[in-house]
Amino acid sequence: MQTIEYLKVFAEPLRIRILFLLKESSLTVSELVSIMGQSQSNISHHIKTLKDLNLIEFEKKGNLNLYKLIKKPDLPAVILGFWEKLSEIASELIETHEDLRKLVFILADRDKNNNSESWSVWRKAQPDLPYTSTVAFAGMPKANIAVDIGCGDGLFLSELKTNFNHLIGLDISMNQLAQAKKTVENEFLLVRGNALSLPFQSNSVCSVFFRMVLGFIKNPEKALDEAFKILRPGGRISIIDKIKPEEKYFSRIFFSKFCEDKPSLNLLYFREISTIFICSLEKL
Repeated sequence: MQTIEYLKVFAEPLRIRILFLLKESSLTVSELVSIMGQSQSNISHHIKTLKDLNLIEFEKKGNLNLYKLIKKPDLPAVILGFWEKLSEIASELIETHEDLRKLVFILADRDKNNNSESWSVWRKAQPDLPYTSTVAFAGMPKANIAVDIGCGDGLFLSELKTNFNHLIGLDISMNQLAQAKKTVENEFLLVRGNALSLPFQSNSVCSVFFRMVLGFIKNPEKALDEAFKILRPGGRISIIDKIKPEEKYFSRIFFSKFCEDKPSLNLLYFREISTIFICSLEKL
């Protein structure tokens, strides 16, 4: 009967999101409420279920009552596959992208309010953060139009404005676009859209950016196809994301093969740095 209870966990999106967030960082109930936009009673109910199944545990750290993921829970054999692919399962939920963006601000606020080192610890575990503002578009020629796929709060658009005359931020989340509007005001065009079906004309933009977003897209190859389609000859696709050895999408071999299937696309650059990779593709 317990196996059925575990299966129920993986059939409930909110519980998947909670587990995914706790895999990134220990969090309080109120922090989970703030990130996920759910009521405290609802989050507490799911937390109790996960705790009863020994998937998460409670710890008190200073004045914080934190819940954290049990890294190697004692699970039925049939469930182990689900547990080992937790990140992959979570990536199919469009909400996880926004959850992670909110997590950054939650941890920063926790540092400010509690003099803890949570933000610093998390930042060190996410080495993309100190670098993406510069290396994600390093070597990009000055050009007319660029699109930031999964623009989130819009901060990266502000970084890109020195290189491009016109910038477009695209995100599937209305909440994120609302935040981006506050960040950039009316300086850039913000569009709600899906990376798997971009609402732009073919050969219409000079550069496309995937900054820590490709890993959250259910079909990364389709997203790259869409980016290639809207790119002008001479334009570039810039990608930066976490290295995931277990996934075929995040390797030099994948990007090389992707370019081989498109004679007019060239792999300009691929490099792994710590736990991230940087990739640049050019449309000939």
